[in-house]
Amino acid sequence: MTNGSRNLGLSLKAATAAVLLAVGASSSAQATIAVERGNDPADLTNNVLFNSGESSQPSGFILGDLNGGPADVIKFTSSTDTLVTQASGQSKLSSQDFVDNAGQLNDRNGINQLTVTALSPFVGFEAFQLAFNGEAGTAITFTGVDQFNNPQVFPFILEGSVGRDRFTFTTDAAQYITSLSFTSNAGVDVSLEDVRQFRVGLTSAVPGPIAGASLPALLALGAFGWVRRRRTVAPVTA
Repeated sequence: MTNGSRNLGLSLKAATAAVLLAVGASSSAQATIAVERGNDPADLTNNVLFNSGESSQPSGFILGDLNGGPADVIKFTSSTDTLVTQASGQSKLSSQDFVDNAGQLNDRNGINQLTVTALSPFVGFEAFQLAFNGEAGTAITFTGVDQFNNPQVFPFILEGSVGRDRFTFTTDAAQYITSLSFTSNAGVDVSLEDVRQFRVGLTSAVPGPIAGASLPALLALGAFGWVRRRRTVAPVTA
């Protein structure tokens, strides 16, 4: 093996190590997701609007528009329920299996799982707000997934007041949420009649693995590509 080939091999190993170290460091990054209960700290004006009588079957999802903005940009899915809308405009989402017993405490069922994302992979949430119309004691567990694909979990117990059971999620500058979901224990003992007043703050997003890559990782990947290219064009010597 010539000195040139040996040096090239060492360069390739060094570049590979740099890539692994940089990508490993970037994978530990995590966005800051904060949640506030009750009031409206984000002053969000992008209300999500629905059409009356929509159902998540057979498509598996319901799309929401933004008031005065693009149509069909927010996607709502559930792994447990058939979602339905009750009216046009800034309406609410319910589960088809919810049973309303005329305001008595023995209402039953409701949404047990809901996931909200932007329809486009190039859009994320810098803020998100929603409110619950459910019985006091209903357990809600939120999961916010950040731009680095890290899930962050936030458990709450509903108090039975839409005003107090409003939650606003925000992120720091240059950070965003790719999806927000929740699970509930709605069933026989407690119920969740609907989720309402969806408001969003949108920001540009970078889809796929690149979103989780830091600048050092991208530079290391560039160096790796350069060494690979040099290896390809290097002359063969005896």
